[in-house]
Amino acid sequence: HVGYGLKWFRQWKSPKQSDWESYSGQLALPLSPSRAKGIGIFNREGRQQAGLDAEFIDELEVYARSKGRTPEVHYFNPQAEWSIASGQTSLSAGPLRTLAEDLSALTLYLGKHDDVALMARKPQREFLRQLGEVGMALPEILESDSLDLGGRKLGALRPWAWSPDSDAFLKPLFERTSLKQPGWHPDWRELHSKAFSAKLCNEVDGVVCDSLARVQDALRDRSVLKSPYGLAGKGLRFLKQPKLESADQAWVTEVIEREGCVVVERWLDRVFDFSVQYEVETDGSMRLLGYTQVHNDAYGKFLGCGMRRTLTEHCDVPGLTPFFYGRDRAVQRVYERSVPELLQPHLERVGFHGALGVDAMIHREANGALAHRPVVEINPRTTMGRVAVELGRHVVKGEPMSFQILTGKHLRKSSHGDWLALANSLREAHPIQLTHYQNNHRRMRSGCLILNDPEHVRGYLAVLVVGQSHNPILL
Repeated sequence: HVGYGLKWFRQWKSPKQSDWESYSGQLALPLSPSRAKGIGIFNREGRQQAGLDAEFIDELEVYARSKGRTPEVHYFNPQAEWSIASGQTSLSAGPLRTLAEDLSALTLYLGKHDDVALMARKPQREFLRQLGEVGMALPEILESDSLDLGGRKLGALRPWAWSPDSDAFLKPLFERTSLKQPGWHPDWRELHSKAFSAKLCNEVDGVVCDSLARVQDALRDRSVLKSPYGLAGKGLRFLKQPKLESADQAWVTEVIEREGCVVVERWLDRVFDFSVQYEVETDGSMRLLGYTQVHNDAYGKFLGCGMRRTLTEHCDVPGLTPFFYGRDRAVQRVYERSVPELLQPHLERVGFHGALGVDAMIHREANGALAHRPVVEINPRTTMGRVAVELGRHVVKGEPMSFQILTGKHLRKSSHGDWLALANSLREAHPIQLTHYQNNHRRMRSGCLILNDPEHVRGYLAVLVVGQSHNPILL
């Protein structure tokens, strides 16, 4: 019956349009091609036998749109802290804009299959097909420069972070949402500041300083200076002695003038960085989603994050596992009880809800004993750790996994001249192996999955590595 219908469809459609263009163009909401995909494994062979052409089958295989549920809209704006600190809403060309465009594909992994992912450029069909082969149920993809949602009613808007820039960008969609849409609230600015994180812990581990003299007084033998709105290891200054050189003084003065203060912390001998992911519900409760190990370089710059059967598995720090999981689960109880009790009054006061991450660490004291710093930073937004938690749903439970962002430095260290060649090399070196479950459900048990289209990458390639216990950072 499909072949019979196809015969007459081709008789009636415009000869200037392909089968796919004509078919998809004729369907009006709530109808869409997603209703023609069927249930379970995509039946390519049956469609070929019915006479559908290759383009039609390929497009249908990767097509996604909600069949009725009002979709949530996901938008990637990693420049949120910059926008909050400066008040600006338009990002000019530069590394941060490249990061925002290259990694906009992370929105593919943060929602449900009937949500909408806004991306700088729609990935090529072959890239999307590869994601589908490993069991990724992809959302509808729209390029962010159009916001063409056809007048549809929407659920929630879910930017990476609510900030002046995401508020300005998504404001045209506010009236379409069926849920109460908060947008950006100026009172949330304090939550993003590292000064808030320090004051939350009564400035035990960090001192908030609003003058050059107070910074000098707060210095330890080895100190770290933090700007309140620095991002991913930027906005940091490391001092090996309790003295501000002229360059340090100029940096402190500039940060205080721009952001109001500087946070001074002890430069700790960190041995294990981790993050804790929450979803703050509309009633103010904090739902704990999971833990991820965070891989930073010696100066705190983000490299990647991972999950294992137990978080400290395969870590070569003596005594770490009993310290982390022993003592009547003292570390876990901090994040199950103490941190929510500490944070909830502040979140309720400003009406914040959504994704939230807490960065923390285990460090070694001068006497060699391990110590727990429960709060390094509060991130009232989606984080790379949250992406790792969501990616973990596509990995066989207990298999080690690492989510990493490769940069131009990695490309230069490799023997490859472009991102596509590097991506293909990683795929060949780490072929994907799947475990199949009932109802066509699949999960990765090993291999390397490229998470953003390497043909569009200009500076940042996101990868998921599964089954590699030791040395998880590639290249």
